[in-house]
Amino acid sequence: MIATASATPAIIKTVEEVTTSYPLWATIAKDFGMPGLIGTVLGSFTTLSIELLKRKFSTKDEERNKKLKVYAKLNSLIFSTKQLYKSRFEASIHSDYHEAKWIFAGHNEHSIDYDEAKRWMLKCEDMVQEIIKNTKELHMCLATIKVLFNKDTDLDPMISQIYLMNGITIQPLKSSPTLDDIEEWKKISKQDLDSQINEKISLPLTQLKTILDGKLCVN
Repeated sequence: MIATASATPAIIKTVEEVTTSYPLWATIAKDFGMPGLIGTVLGSFTTLSIELLKRKFSTKDEERNKKLKVYAKLNSLIFSTKQLYKSRFEASIHSDYHEAKWIFAGHNEHSIDYDEAKRWMLKCEDMVQEIIKNTKELHMCLATIKVLFNKDTDLDPMISQIYLMNGITIQPLKSSPTLDDIEEWKKISKQDLDSQINEKISLPLTQLKTILDGKLCVN
């Protein structure tokens, strides 16, 4: 196929321009009587260049789509991680709270506090399994981010901090508490739990998200 002006606008418009600009091509065309050869070669070169550019942009699009996908996954994990830790430790607090009230009342096995202590304990155990599953997904997400953003070394300290997130701790209730002590312990423990989740879980994950916002120009 002989290249035309529309086929090769970015390189050369006509065969005449080539023979004028490049004497060697003019000599070849004259000697071999094939001026169409010039257009054919240039047309093929243009087609190849366009295909290479298409592949390059296609690869970039695929890479960006992968980054956006892992970014969306991180967003969902920020929410689920906070909620799971909150639910798990709130269940622990409620279980200890009702157990303390049950002990204070004289260990009556038919009391509501006894039943509630067991119910919350079972929920706490169930939440542990959910946290293990969520943590696995979070670590896989972080590993994917490290691969896709491998040139962005500023992410490494933040990701390492998330890998080493300090555990949540609940201060135990003092021995031989009064009912007022039990109520106050529950109140303070829930407040402290919210503070720890924000500091140890929400903050580092949100900071990582903010960094990715800038790199992906996400509004």
